[in-house]
Amino acid sequence: MSTAALVTLGLTIGSGTSAAAPGELTQNYSCPFPLIGDQNVSVTIKTTQPSTIETGKLTPAIEITAVSNAGKTATEGLRLVGAESIKGTAKATSTVTMPGSQGTMTVKVDSDVPKQPIPAAGNDLVVNATGSAPALRFDQPGTATLAVNNLQLVMTPLKADGTETGLGTFTSDCTLAAGAETVLQTYTVTGSPVTPEAVVGSGNHPPLKQVYSCPFPLIGNQDVTVDINATLPNSIPVGQFTPKIDITAVSNAGSTATEGLRLVGAETIKGSALATSLVSSPQGHLAVGVPTAVPQQPIPPKGNDLVINATGSAPSLRFDQPGTATLSVHDLVLTMTPLTASGAETGLGTFVADCTPASGQANVLHTFTVTAAADTTAPSAPGAVTVGDVTQNSVALSWGAATDNVAVTGYDVYSGANLVKSVTGTSATVDGLTPDTEYSFTVKAKDAAGNVSPATAPATARTAKAPDTQAPTTPANVHSTGTTQTSVTLAWDASSDNVGVTGYDVLKGSEVVKSVTEPQATIDGLTADTEYSFTVVAKDAAGNPSAASAAVTARTQAAPDTQAPGAPGNPRSTGTSASSVGLAWDASSDNVGVTGYDVYNGATLVKSVTETSATVDGLAADTEYTFTVVAKDAAGNKSEPSAPVTARTATAPDTEAPSVPAGLATTDVTQSSVALSWTASSDNVGVVGYDVFNGGTLVKSVTGTSATVDGLAPDTEYSFTVVAKDAAGNVSAPSAAATARTQAAPDTQAPAAPGNPRSTGTTQTSVNLEWNAATDNVGVTGYDVFNGATLVKSVAGTSATVDGLTADTEYSFTVVAKDAAGNASTPSAAVTVRTQAAPDTVAPGVPGNPLSTGTTQTSVSLAWDAATDNVGVTGYDVLKGTEVVKSVTGTSATVDGLTADTEYTFTVVAKDAAGNKSAASAPVTAKTKPSTSPVVKYSYDLTGKTQLKKLSGPIDLRGGINAAINLANGTFEADLTLNPTSANLTLWGFVPVNAKIEFASAGKTTGTLAGGVLKSTSAVTVKLPRISVFGFPVSASAKCQTKTPAQIPLQSKAGFDPLAGGKLTGSYTLPPLQGCGFLNDIITAVTSGPGNTVEVNLKPRPVG
Repeated sequence: MSTAALVTLGLTIGSGTSAAAPGELTQNYSCPFPLIGDQNVSVTIKTTQPSTIETGKLTPAIEITAVSNAGKTATEGLRLVGAESIKGTAKATSTVTMPGSQGTMTVKVDSDVPKQPIPAAGNDLVVNATGSAPALRFDQPGTATLAVNNLQLVMTPLKADGTETGLGTFTSDCTLAAGAETVLQTYTVTGSPVTPEAVVGSGNHPPLKQVYSCPFPLIGNQDVTVDINATLPNSIPVGQFTPKIDITAVSNAGSTATEGLRLVGAETIKGSALATSLVSSPQGHLAVGVPTAVPQQPIPPKGNDLVINATGSAPSLRFDQPGTATLSVHDLVLTMTPLTASGAETGLGTFVADCTPASGQANVLHTFTVTAAADTTAPSAPGAVTVGDVTQNSVALSWGAATDNVAVTGYDVYSGANLVKSVTGTSATVDGLTPDTEYSFTVKAKDAAGNVSPATAPATARTAKAPDTQAPTTPANVHSTGTTQTSVTLAWDASSDNVGVTGYDVLKGSEVVKSVTEPQATIDGLTADTEYSFTVVAKDAAGNPSAASAAVTARTQAAPDTQAPGAPGNPRSTGTSASSVGLAWDASSDNVGVTGYDVYNGATLVKSVTETSATVDGLAADTEYTFTVVAKDAAGNKSEPSAPVTARTATAPDTEAPSVPAGLATTDVTQSSVALSWTASSDNVGVVGYDVFNGGTLVKSVTGTSATVDGLAPDTEYSFTVVAKDAAGNVSAPSAAATARTQAAPDTQAPAAPGNPRSTGTTQTSVNLEWNAATDNVGVTGYDVFNGATLVKSVAGTSATVDGLTADTEYSFTVVAKDAAGNASTPSAAVTVRTQAAPDTVAPGVPGNPLSTGTTQTSVSLAWDAATDNVGVTGYDVLKGTEVVKSVTGTSATVDGLTADTEYTFTVVAKDAAGNKSAASAPVTAKTKPSTSPVVKYSYDLTGKTQLKKLSGPIDLRGGINAAINLANGTFEADLTLNPTSANLTLWGFVPVNAKIEFASAGKTTGTLAGGVLKSTSAVTVKLPRISVFGFPVSASAKCQTKTPAQIPLQSKAGFDPLAGGKLTGSYTLPPLQGCGFLNDIITAVTSGPGNTVEVNLKPRPVG
């Protein structure tokens, strides 16, 4: 009743469920990101599957979870473009390797990466993803594996409002780290071999009609016809993935199924189907169980066939051998739930129908013809581009024809990075251009296989000018930046124009009130406290005005307040002291608001307050004063003075303090108290008592000249002072301090046992131990280390080295903590350690009977008798003088790289695993054969270019090379010279960079010419003595150069003729730079790294 879904297979980032044996795989990829370049991405994939499965049985569906970590730099790069979240798709290449002759199968599975937030800067970009893959079936016993081999990310960073950033959607083809593990899950397949389903039919049949017998509740077996359709290519090249397989299916279970379901009150039905599908290909076969959801759909009226539509998809497939591959559909299991009109289940509940396909029917959905690999050789670059006729909106171009190993089928013309024209000939006119604009064009050749050549050198042309009829853009974001009583200041975002904005008119209604050249203006002559509405119009030199901006409304400031408050009423005295008078009055009124009051003694201001009361201090005792009060407001207006109020201060009190207590001393000390005594103070009236202080804290008040301070901590130092006081509250200065320490309380608490004792290293006679520190109520003072019951070391810290031990012997140690009171902890847990075995110090015997067994022009072959050793000889070093020229494990060696017709003397030294070496053998002398290989010298002028991956724009190369080729073996050495050059480059697509570049060869260029292919390797130190950005010098150091020489490999196409010269290409890694000043790290970041390309042409010249 559902689709008999097409075969699908997938292992990719997804989500995990239950089974017996968890599979976990962590892989590291290098993924290119926009702006920030290649980033290391760690992906941890987990799934739960049975470790053992029977032949012919489907595994559970493969549910997978994955966590990908792209590091902090990825976070910072995405945040740099304003990204707050990210979503996308992960496309994983996965391989199932099956037991026996089942072979392998590779697929590419798209997995959704749901929208998720980007972390704050400084945090790693961690992306969680989930997904699933279908069940698998293995037909032969043995071992099967699921592997993840490659990853492509298609990601879309999003702003906070959900719109795309300037990066748009980018694709990152990730490279798996060399030697990385790829197996996610391993199955042990048990049982006898199972014969796979017969594949019936061939060719491309969609839609495929299949008939099944499906057992239904109540009504018994019913024939179900399923029409399956999919659009797929008839042929596919080896190693290329098919498109994603989208499937539609229409299932017809007949009218009896309708009546049976209606009989139990069913109105709708939903469920799922599990189809067994088989991929049969030149490299093997694999059966999978594909689940397909059947969405809820209505049951037709009685008398009508039960027809259900379903859709689904399967991942792309890849075939790695040419031949014929088929996709066939076999068994089907339906799990269905009929529902009543209310959505509740019927009395049938959920039923499972294990359907049987009709015998003898065709089951092939699609047949692929898998073709051999396609043409992958790109055409040569077209000849130089020439500019022809130029108009306001077009440029005519022509160029030299390119060549190709098969045939050039056309040319693509680019303006910058944009494809603007595709033609079959060697000329084109590019239309639709902007007048008076400079364009840079390049041309690429292409062939029928889709291979594209390198671009030509750019050709530059400027279109003719056109009259300016385009108005500027409307000024945006007009806003008020300030107001006064008579003016409003406005600002706005600058408009843009095809030529240039020359000014702006500010309008009040339809009246121009200001004309300015900058995006700001102040409009004067306005009325106070009045609202105005303004718009702004941009204009250009041709007189084109923009549309008016959105209106902005602003109100001028109100006129100033000049009205004084009323005079304060009812001023009165509320109390006096010997030096102060308290006053109060009734509040004043004001047209805006009273902000405060000034109190005057006669004409002198003595107090300013905000409330309706004040205390005037600093007065003379027993003296009459007359006060008035003045109210004031925020504008500085002041009222008339209030009526005067007269008050007399009180008589002066006793203000003379007692003398300082003298002779403070301690008389008795316990664990919790200190007794003190001192000499009495004197006072003009009389001392009434003393206050005892511990530091700044009052701890005792007494009337006599002694006190005992209680409640003190044991073994603690205290400092006491005493102050005398009289009845008027006058207090003397503190006495001199008396210091006392309370008696200590006895410590009876043992430390805790040391934790986690462990060995951190061993020698033959010692063991290094560490443990976690113990705790104590007072403090741990040290540790005793015991070997069994014997104390072997006492230390103050949490580590110890126990010496004097026997080699290759096991010891058991414990550690006890102790404190100053002699309390000892319980022993720690025991740690068992074995000392290292004594080293081998016996050298092997001397190799005997060294002799030469043969020579060539460049090599000598040697042999000798085996040496003996107390443990075992592991190898031999062959020495030429004191230089080791060969290391071998057997008793013979061939020393290569020698000079023809030259006598050499060799000795042999034996060595063992402990590094002991024998004395040298007797010397053996041999002479290489005379040279008979002719050497031919060639000389070439060199031209070409190199392209740094991180910078746009080529670097021209010119120079020469002198080579000597050995015709016998095709090897050569050469002297390479590269001239200084300069380059105009672009960083990040818009930052102009100019660099002076020098090249210094580091040794000989070496290589081979074999089979018509020239291969070479050059070591070149690259120097950057001058670098400018935006025309400003950023580095001018003669020492700015690569830390190590760049190793540059080059290779020609087949058929290289040393007499005619030709083209070589290659890619290389530029090492980090040094000596470039304070910008060294930045310059290194934007220049060094892999993926740089180079192309040179060699033109023969006379040999000098």
